[in-house]
Amino acid sequence: MTDTTAASVPAGWYLDPDDPSGNTARWWDGGQWTSQLAPVVAPTAAPAPVAPPRPQYTGMQQQQQQQAQRLEPYEAYRYAPPARNWQAFVALLIGILAVAAAAVSFFHLIPATAGMPAWEWAAAALVLPAVFGVLALRKATWTGTGKAVAVIALAAAVAAGGTGGWLQYQRHVGEQKFSARFIDRPSKVSGLSETEALRMGYQLCQMARANDGPKTMTGYLLSNVAAGVSPWTVGWVGGAAEQTICTDAAPSMDALWKSVQNSRQK
Repeated sequence: MTDTTAASVPAGWYLDPDDPSGNTARWWDGGQWTSQLAPVVAPTAAPAPVAPPRPQYTGMQQQQQQQAQRLEPYEAYRYAPPARNWQAFVALLIGILAVAAAAVSFFHLIPATAGMPAWEWAAAALVLPAVFGVLALRKATWTGTGKAVAVIALAAAVAAGGTGGWLQYQRHVGEQKFSARFIDRPSKVSGLSETEALRMGYQLCQMARANDGPKTMTGYLLSNVAAGVSPWTVGWVGGAAEQTICTDAAPSMDALWKSVQNSRQK
């Protein structure tokens, strides 16, 4: 170094000017080089930056994390076959039976139905399938099955109730007319109560509808005569029946009576 430069350089370790490799440092005392030497140490690398600490969870986030950790695996839903809606099928069955019973009771295929009450059967034909149909519809909303059958059952209930009610009304009106005629019956009509006369009228109507023929009618007349009922009484009951309780069979009834009279004349 020059004297001017050396005077301005502060004391410290500097590269040794006598070591061209640059691996040795010599102490400069501010005025001259000394004999103190030291190896040159390479500078250490700067430490890598440290990531800042993670923020603490808030109360809600910590609670959600704890709940997520506590979740346990659950078994997936298993497929279950739809439950059968038995109320729908019962309602449909009752509705069909109600319609059939209404038709049978009107046409009086069974003579014993003459003594049955009129309105109770029509009410049952409407109420029973309707109740089961409503129950079936309520169940169908939960199970998803039987809805169509339930609707058909309700329709059958309305049809059975309406048809049965109308048919029973017609029957009731006819029986009332027959009873009024029986009250004003001639004195020759004897040996029968009102119920027996009505049952006989239904029997005659049934034979007329079935076209049983003069032989069956003649046998029926003879059996009643043997039981103490006069032929005139049977004839009056048949005439009253065809005008009140079986007006639909009036032509067949007239033809049957004429065939009986012709067979007796022969």
